[in-house]
Amino acid sequence: MTSPLLILTLTSSVLGYRPLVPELPDPRIVIVGQTGAGMSSLANAFLGCDPKTDDCTFEVCWGMNSCTKETTFGFGNWLGTGQNFTVTKRQKS
Repeated sequence: MTSPLLILTLTSSVLGYRPLVPELPDPRIVIVGQTGAGMSSLANAFLGCDPKTDDCTFEVCWGMNSCTKETTFGFGNWLGTGQNFTVTKRQKS
């Protein structure tokens, strides 16, 4: 059984400090969860990527094997057409 995802919206203006990577667009969304919980699929959906294609920002692995071993980020338009934003995903350790 996988644990639920935790989604936080973090922007530099809300937190009151300069971002570590200032060239990444606001708003910024961080997804944290266990391996196999669907973080990559959710992040790709936020970016408007069709899961049937192989050119999504975040690689999706099936089963409990994790493709992502480190914190990764991508940016693009919300749902493929909206405002520019950043999505970051982190495997919960």
